[in-house]
Amino acid sequence: NSVARFQANWRRLGLKLFKFDITSTNSTLRNLFPPSYANWTKVSSFDVVTPTPSPELFHASYGSWSNLVTLSAWNNAFSGSLPSEYKNWTSISTFDVGGNFLSGTLPPEYSAWGGIFLFSVRTNNLSGTLPPQYGAWTEIDTFRVANNNMLVGTLPASYGAWAQATQIYLYNANFSGSIPDS
Repeated sequence: NSVARFQANWRRLGLKLFKFDITSTNSTLRNLFPPSYANWTKVSSFDVVTPTPSPELFHASYGSWSNLVTLSAWNNAFSGSLPSEYKNWTSISTFDVGGNFLSGTLPPEYSAWGGIFLFSVRTNNLSGTLPPQYGAWTEIDTFRVANNNMLVGTLPASYGAWAQATQIYLYNANFSGSIPDS
């Protein structure tokens, strides 16, 4: 199968993995993301575009990617939840998983992402409230949680500390209350 050949060729070449990009319209790539990729501890950029549903992308073991700066996996039909283990991605600046079928809540542990610049989980099936801990994101510029109609509650007052924020997308969710003053 093409996935096995891809994996074998990658290992045979002895490549050091710092950036991984894949774009595919090939349905044979469905199981491309096994838990063993947790060994890619030096990966800094992971960008994937595939129309084939593959919940395997969101393995908790990928929390070992402590050098990850960019995760772009938007509009891929991925399902599952966001693992709290990703709190270890303390170098992350871009996290874009919008346009998938993710469910569950937003992990408060992601507050450890001190340098996050773009956070996008829009157009998923997320539920619960916005974690007030995200108020610690002092570098946040773009925050997209729109089109998650099971997100409820108020915008935490701690988000008032987002002095660098230029884009905040909250529409088509069930938020109430007002925007924080500060």
